[in-house]
Amino acid sequence: MRTRRGGIIIFVALALLVILGFAALVIDLGYARIVHAQLQVAADAGALAGASRLDQSAAGLTAARATAVAVTGANVANGEAVVVDANSANDPAGDVVLGTWDGANFAASTDAAVVNAVLVRTEATGLVALFSSPAFGTDSLAAATTSVARMGTSVGAGEVPYYLPFGLPSCYFDDGSGDLRDITFELNPAGEDNTGWALVGEHPDVASLLDLLTAMLPCMQEWAATGEVSEDCATADTSDSLGLDNGEMTNVLKALINAMVNDGIDWDTSRWGTLPPRHSGSDVPAGSYGQVLEGPLPVFQGDEAYCSGEGGWVQSEDLVGFVWGVIYDVRWKGAASKKNVWVRIDPDGPYSIGSWYGGGGWGVEALGPAVVVR
Repeated sequence: MRTRRGGIIIFVALALLVILGFAALVIDLGYARIVHAQLQVAADAGALAGASRLDQSAAGLTAARATAVAVTGANVANGEAVVVDANSANDPAGDVVLGTWDGANFAASTDAAVVNAVLVRTEATGLVALFSSPAFGTDSLAAATTSVARMGTSVGAGEVPYYLPFGLPSCYFDDGSGDLRDITFELNPAGEDNTGWALVGEHPDVASLLDLLTAMLPCMQEWAATGEVSEDCATADTSDSLGLDNGEMTNVLKALINAMVNDGIDWDTSRWGTLPPRHSGSDVPAGSYGQVLEGPLPVFQGDEAYCSGEGGWVQSEDLVGFVWGVIYDVRWKGAASKKNVWVRIDPDGPYSIGSWYGGGGWGVEALGPAVVVR
């Protein structure tokens, strides 16, 4: 009987050792998982930050690598800052690797024209197994992660660096057609397929419209010369309201013509097709016809009333996106219904000058946010 009791004691003692050993291992592995999660957060943050700097330029590659290192290092794992090597040689096995993501696989590359992703590897070394080492003979545990983020894709612009002072209702695009189309801006009264003066955040009047025309010209000219805009001139943002008016404002019509003649850009047949003939009574000088104003037009949240001739044009509406347009002819003489501006719009584009995303898909685009893909 005593022998049996002794055997039970020994069995219980051995069982307790095994249970305590596994409990210690669970604790250590649990801590390793915590460190792994911290490393993953650091890798995701670094990859996302790096990918957000990619822009198909050599400068973008340099900025992406430096940003990935800095943002990853701003995170902590195992009580210490996460340190990664910049890997300037772009070794595929390095900590920060630039490359391409094809939707399934990542491949290292330094070709600025095709690089669209950043890979970040993080690792915690010297992660001590505090409890399980005596039971299992393991002195350290490993924790390492990898993250791949790709640069954003083009989406509807939520902000633009300049805009032309005419608004279009969103109902105008309900048919889904992306065809080029012409609009006759009839100043009074507003009619079907019409537009109106528009200013972001304020009601349009002569002084403010003239100020906008002056402010937007440098951005328009830079875009025409380089295909991009480096600085803001007269911004519009979808977080703003859009003030509307369909008053005659003859002085603004004259200013439009002056801007077209003196500061306009050439009509681009490759984008817009054949230049329409001057309209009857056009006040654009024949020798200057073909000099145009081109850029984003604000699109507001306008219901079917605006597209059936019953919308209100002396009020504010929510700004929801932008469409690209070109003002090519103006007439300011005559009765109110003869005071016209002729605009051609391109609902498809794309025209990638948006400085932020979040607008509707009407031809003017911005780069969306970078996303983690692996």
